[in-house]
Amino acid sequence: MKKILIIVAVILVIIIGLNMMKSGKVNTLKDAKLQMQKSVSESDKVIPVKILVVSANSFTAELKNVGTIKAKEDYVLSAKANGQITYLNAEIGSRIGAGSVVAMIEPDMADATLKQAQANFELVNSNYKRQMNLAQQKLVSDQQLEAAMTQYKVAESSLRLARINYNNSRIASPINGEIAEKYTSLYETISAGRPVVRVVNNNRLEVAVGVNEKNISRIKKGNEVYVRFSSYAGLVITANIKNIGMQGNQDTKTFPVIVQFNNQNGQIKGGMIAQVNIKLDTYLDAIVIPFYLLEQANNGYYVYVEQDGFAQSRKVEIGEIQGDQVHITAGLVTGDHLIIDGYKYVSDGAKVNIEQ
Repeated sequence: MKKILIIVAVILVIIIGLNMMKSGKVNTLKDAKLQMQKSVSESDKVIPVKILVVSANSFTAELKNVGTIKAKEDYVLSAKANGQITYLNAEIGSRIGAGSVVAMIEPDMADATLKQAQANFELVNSNYKRQMNLAQQKLVSDQQLEAAMTQYKVAESSLRLARINYNNSRIASPINGEIAEKYTSLYETISAGRPVVRVVNNNRLEVAVGVNEKNISRIKKGNEVYVRFSSYAGLVITANIKNIGMQGNQDTKTFPVIVQFNNQNGQIKGGMIAQVNIKLDTYLDAIVIPFYLLEQANNGYYVYVEQDGFAQSRKVEIGEIQGDQVHITAGLVTGDHLIIDGYKYVSDGAKVNIEQ
């Protein structure tokens, strides 16, 4: 009896296993069928896209740099004599004319010395002239004439030195401008070489930028430059390149380029940061597209275009990059349907539908 029960149990296990295998086979067939239907569905899928009809337009390449504005005429005036400042007319921001005295260093002594030297020179000069007249009449000896000449030369040198000391006691502005900085105060005792004031003329400004070796050969004196300022949104000043350095900077590997422009209304100040765009080349019939549309592959860049309802990858060659725009030099022609929206979801040969 026990053996019969064991045999029945084995048979039942076999039957159940066969049923499970049969059920699994059916499920596998069902999965394969669903996968096939899915593949067919994917191949029939149409991806909505938006396009831009490619056209050719004028395109100007610019070289962007940043620099600090400074006045073309900018002078730090220093003391040329030792002593106490007894006169100081230098309020920051005040206007001053060329030749105007801004400070004096003990001028009384220099004035007195100059007057004494002037008087002595006039006396010696008169005596020397009289001695020359007498010498022509053979009324004085050569030794007397030579002594008068020596006195004249000494008096002349003393007068010249007195004038130098007189000028050194006064600090005058060499330009029309305004006081930008003041480094000392009234009645302070200073030594020669000590800075006193800084005078600038903001009517004519300049900015220096560095241009690398790749681009330095593309620019020349007189090139048009556009200067912008973060402090004045929308303000664009048209300037020109004044000078180009002949020696590159060993640290930055750039060449100095000086840009100058007129500060017509005086709103631009020295020390401001400026964005300097140097005009390079202008292409009259250029194809320019947004840079973000470019896809990168091992062999270069490509974009997607729509043709006859299908997406098509198109290899392109790029030229100048200007901000978020790039100049396409090969690979696209006018009239091409460039995919600008949905390009991330298409592949070569995918069906697409153009949406407005």
